[in-house]
Amino acid sequence: MCDIRTTESLDYVAANIDSKSVSILTDRLQRDEETITYLKDQVMTLTKERDDMMEYIRATNQMVVRLIAEVGNTERVLKEATEKHLQSTSQLGQIQSTLRDPKEFISQQTNGSAIVGSRFMSDTLIRRGTHGHVTVLKENEVNDTLQTLQQENAHYHPYISVLQRFPLFATFPRDVMEKVSLSAYEMTRKKGQPIVTKGEEGAEIFFIWSGAVSIFVEERELSHLQQPVFFGELGVLFKFRRTATVVAKTDTVLIVVTKQKLDEIIGTNPEVQQKVDEFSANKEVWWLKQQYTSGQEKFGSEFANDIARKNIRKLDLFHDAPDSFVDSLAMTIKCLVFQENQNIVSIGDESDAMYFLLAGTVQVVGDTGVVHAEIQQGSFFGEVGVLLNMKRTASIRSKGESYVFKLTKENLDAVVLNYPLMKERLQEEATERFALFKARTQKKEGSCSSVPDQFDVEVGENALAKLSIFHGVDLSVIQELAITMLRKTWNTDETIIKCGENGDSMFFLAAGTANVITEFGEVIDDVSGWWCYLDIIDR
Repeated sequence: MCDIRTTESLDYVAANIDSKSVSILTDRLQRDEETITYLKDQVMTLTKERDDMMEYIRATNQMVVRLIAEVGNTERVLKEATEKHLQSTSQLGQIQSTLRDPKEFISQQTNGSAIVGSRFMSDTLIRRGTHGHVTVLKENEVNDTLQTLQQENAHYHPYISVLQRFPLFATFPRDVMEKVSLSAYEMTRKKGQPIVTKGEEGAEIFFIWSGAVSIFVEERELSHLQQPVFFGELGVLFKFRRTATVVAKTDTVLIVVTKQKLDEIIGTNPEVQQKVDEFSANKEVWWLKQQYTSGQEKFGSEFANDIARKNIRKLDLFHDAPDSFVDSLAMTIKCLVFQENQNIVSIGDESDAMYFLLAGTVQVVGDTGVVHAEIQQGSFFGEVGVLLNMKRTASIRSKGESYVFKLTKENLDAVVLNYPLMKERLQEEATERFALFKARTQKKEGSCSSVPDQFDVEVGENALAKLSIFHGVDLSVIQELAITMLRKTWNTDETIIKCGENGDSMFFLAAGTANVITEFGEVIDDVSGWWCYLDIIDR
């Protein structure tokens, strides 16, 4: 137990403080008082600045309220003026769309004014104004006038070019599309905010104006879409409930068209209504088939078509194809589920389809059973065999459960019949690919290096596309580089790259494990795969 002892009394301490200590304490007290005085002055200054700032904010708020009121009035006036002008602009747009040649004869009566031209005129277009006078436009003035009309049209209908990415809207007459454009509205969502929620009634179609969105199935991100695409089209075609959730992946701006507004617009136009009915019937057939697909919810359910369109455009063949063509292809795609160790493609099979790996990992297996490479989700394979009409040179085996989109050659051939330009492009691409592949094969004959097969090319193409240095590079260039790549295998403990050698190659680890070792023999990193298979760009 401790004794608690009291210290000397204050009187005793005071009696023993010498004059030097008193002086030190006095100086310290004076400095503290000066500090307190300085801080008081600072507080007073800051308080005054705060009061001034609050007064400024109050005045600014009043000004903002006043400006908002003025903007509201201006918007109302502008809306009234715009509505009066739209009819004339629409008619001018129709005249422009029928004007194949500025010298061609056109006569359109518009509220007392007319644009009149003659196919027999050499360099003029005559316009009679509302006041009865006649203005003669030279040929260069005609082009300027038409350009002005285009700019005005784009100003009053800024969404039309985006909305026409939806194949159905692309078939609508101009005047109908203008009404659809005016009925559309902008929706802004911050990153992480929901756009579509599973279970809610679908009643709109969305067009990504900027940003990106993620499609979630069972709280797992299945895929993402980004500008410029549309999604959720079933919502404006027939009644049903959403089957997946869509969330803003980044800050996103969307253009939205509702089923209610669309029905009001097309309800008075039997010709357009017929187009909508035919398009809806085709989509409904696709949707009914989709619901009977095993594990269809894993493919995004109603959004499987949107995801399929995105994957199809990854191929250089189709990246700039017409939207209607891509949509038609997407509706023929089959959704397939493969279990672990199940073959998707077998060596020696006819190349009757190309595949898009939505989820999972697949392995490229040679004729001896060796795994040459692994292909990750988001990649495609089988394209080269279809184009070159080759038998499969390797097997593709599912490493675990995999979800795959399958586009058959039969369906591709059927769709291109309605698109002569795409058919011609496919034939040209096949000829060019075959020539490159043949040249590469002949170059390697008699050498110890292996000749690239169809899956070598596709693995190389997918690997190159993921490198930041190739972002934005034309896909055809990447394809040519992929054909120049070759496969090489190293055994355990063999050196792949030696410190000090000239760097003249680029390596991609497709399978196996490789160690990164310093010149002193220290392992500082490693990368893993199934077996050592590396691609080299042959210079």
